[in-house]
Amino acid sequence: MLVLYGSKYGTARRYAEEFARRAGTAAVSVKGRVSAAEEITVFFGALYMGRVYGLKRAVKKAAGCSRLLVVTVGLADPSEPAVAESRSGAVLAAVPQRLHKSVQVFHLRGAVDFARLSAGRRLLLKMLRSMAERTDPAQRTPEMRAVLETEGESADYTDFAALDAVLRAAGLAGEAAQAE
Repeated sequence: MLVLYGSKYGTARRYAEEFARRAGTAAVSVKGRVSAAEEITVFFGALYMGRVYGLKRAVKKAAGCSRLLVVTVGLADPSEPAVAESRSGAVLAAVPQRLHKSVQVFHLRGAVDFARLSAGRRLLLKMLRSMAERTDPAQRTPEMRAVLETEGESADYTDFAALDAVLRAAGLAGEAAQAE
């Protein structure tokens, strides 16, 4: 099993490393070298501006695999149908049509640490917060609500228990797969 991740601030990497630990393998950045494709590739990618960071590289590295599990990691709550639908759309837009049947998509909630964000990213979030504050609460998107929840501070919604579904999809038992 090949476990890859695309992460800018570390949450997707943390999820990938915990998944790999439980699966008894190692996680590799999509920027790193991969020796050979495996039957199953599991990719953890952070969401930035509606795109899954590193997904295109992961698809190239996973060439020849029979199953591609893609796990998105973002600030908005993926239990909201609009969030899951948007994220799934971003994945399918980045994956060639010929691979759609071999892709299974999962969505996890991530973290934000405003002190670590780039100036450009902080500016974008400040603009989104300003827009959200002017928007009728009933009309706010899940992303707007997530930005307002954090109020420019740090927030960590990482939930390693959510990895159990990905482990099962990869053919591994959830808690039983955890290495001691």
